[in-house]
Amino acid sequence: MAALNRHGINLVLLGAFTWVLYQTAWLCDDAYISYRTAENLVTGYGLTWNPAERVQAFTHPLWLFLNTLAYSVFRTQFITFMAVALGTSLVVAVLFVYRMALSRTQAIMGILLFLCSRAFMDYATSGLENPLTNLLLLAFILVFVQTQWGTREVLLLSLIAGLGVLNRMDSLLLYAPALAYMVLSQFRLRTFALVLLGFMPFILWEIFSLVYYGALVPNTAFAKLGTGIPPSALAAQGFFYFLHTLVRDPATLPIIGLGLVSAFFLRSSKMIMLALGMALYMLYIIKIGGDFMGGRFFVAPYFLAVCILVRSPVFGRSFPAFALSIVVIFLSSLAPFAPYSTGSDFGDDTKGFKDEHGIGDERRFWYDNGSLTAWMDKGNMPSHSYVQTGKGYRRSGRDVVKVHGSVGFRGFFGGPKAHIIDYYALADPLLARLPAIYSPNWRIGHFTRTVPKGYEWSVVTGKMGFEDKDLETYYGHIQTVTQGSIWSRERWATIWHLNLGHYDHLIDANRYRFSKALRKDLSEVNSPKREGVAWDAPENMVLRNGAQIKHDALWVQLPGMRFKSRVEFSGDRNDEYLVIYLHGQEIIGTSMAIPERNRKAGLAVVYAFAPVTAIRSGYDSVLIWPMAGDQRYSLGHVRLP
Repeated sequence: MAALNRHGINLVLLGAFTWVLYQTAWLCDDAYISYRTAENLVTGYGLTWNPAERVQAFTHPLWLFLNTLAYSVFRTQFITFMAVALGTSLVVAVLFVYRMALSRTQAIMGILLFLCSRAFMDYATSGLENPLTNLLLLAFILVFVQTQWGTREVLLLSLIAGLGVLNRMDSLLLYAPALAYMVLSQFRLRTFALVLLGFMPFILWEIFSLVYYGALVPNTAFAKLGTGIPPSALAAQGFFYFLHTLVRDPATLPIIGLGLVSAFFLRSSKMIMLALGMALYMLYIIKIGGDFMGGRFFVAPYFLAVCILVRSPVFGRSFPAFALSIVVIFLSSLAPFAPYSTGSDFGDDTKGFKDEHGIGDERRFWYDNGSLTAWMDKGNMPSHSYVQTGKGYRRSGRDVVKVHGSVGFRGFFGGPKAHIIDYYALADPLLARLPAIYSPNWRIGHFTRTVPKGYEWSVVTGKMGFEDKDLETYYGHIQTVTQGSIWSRERWATIWHLNLGHYDHLIDANRYRFSKALRKDLSEVNSPKREGVAWDAPENMVLRNGAQIKHDALWVQLPGMRFKSRVEFSGDRNDEYLVIYLHGQEIIGTSMAIPERNRKAGLAVVYAFAPVTAIRSGYDSVLIWPMAGDQRYSLGHVRLP
């Protein structure tokens, strides 16, 4: 009778989870970047994005293969991809209540914790790899917490972890402490061999990736890591990512913290290892600056935390579990759009979906054009304008070359004849290796590249026509790797040199990082201007007049290395200025300069004080970036007194 009672409760829990999962289910534009590769593979164009190039535009090979398999069978896009995400998350929920939770109380608490987390429920679908990450973590934990590890368990744990890394490389941080503990507790050559054997699927993928794509990491890694943004700025953005989740999803971070603390109070070495994996991943989130998708990177740590809590003897008792559930329900109710309160009108108003740090409520943004409830009401999903753009390319029946960002819907629906140059560089092998355009207001995950002059023409005609001849040579090497014969000796020599950075000297990084800056030598701009001169006087360097943008900054090349502590310039009194100090291609420091405020109009002399790092190492150029003003930007002179 007790077993029957628990089974009935589990069915109720799974029914509640399924209902909320249905209400929150959605697919995003980024997921369709991978889906285009799936369609290309099914239709005979290989593991490509633009069919003419072998470029890995996805970060999750295992998730891609799962979706490709489903798509090859059903050949319908939205409902097939949605079913894969829904099905995977439902399997996670079933295994959780029947295998992870040891009691009825723990099952109830666990499902309630899932339903109260926006991060977890938002990315239980979305089309991204989070559901499969959760499933593999669940399988790993169930084997890892066993009392003894024999040959079978060691191999199985290694295989699950290897598949987890194949699903997403950075998830290695979640498994690493537990794997290290397992290896050290059985410090034998046989254990190392079993771990290596378990990781064989990932190793084979890496060999394939090197052969097919010419790189061991996806193109997205080049696009998102080679930005030139200082580590301190990324860490600050990572802090804002935590803050965003704490404010808009107040249940998630406290549960992660409680899971970390509980693991150490349990005094279980195995639970501590799992908690250390969570901690490493949380530090990693800070290091990379988080993500533009609010909450997404907290899904795996949250899932681990809930698994630790349901295995805690404390929360196996009714009162503590009930109290924690009530607290979490209360916390989730403090923020708008709790998962369990989502209705079909969720995406009607997307105003304010993104905060001042560029972190967005992505489900809310795409929901009206890509949710399961919208598909039930309207059919024909996704329905965003980007979809219509892509369908227009496909209907034309012609080869087209277009420059876009947000390329998922456009690329998938554009079909194989649409070659899309992705200025966010996720799917473009050349732009991914160029530095991101510098902006004081950069947005994490959206690092725009300058499209070099002549690049689009070269793709259209198949002939080289770059204005920058060094970059043209570099692109020739890229073409050899991504379009040349896979087994040619020339290609393999090029792969070697490209991956070791032997061609990097061909890229003028500052030319593309500061592509909109007005370039001047110091001798051209060092004649002092008197204060009070009108901001748009003919002798001034007008950078912007309202919506009319001529340049975004003034870049002054200095005659040799300077170690001065002060930079003098004249600028419009209404504005504030960011001064960037460069040593060759490297940004070595920044400082803010604000003119003295008074009632006088026109130019004012401004002094910027260089940071210690710039003074010590020296700088050979400075950029002066007007910002936070009246949108009428100009500069008069620049001197280093």
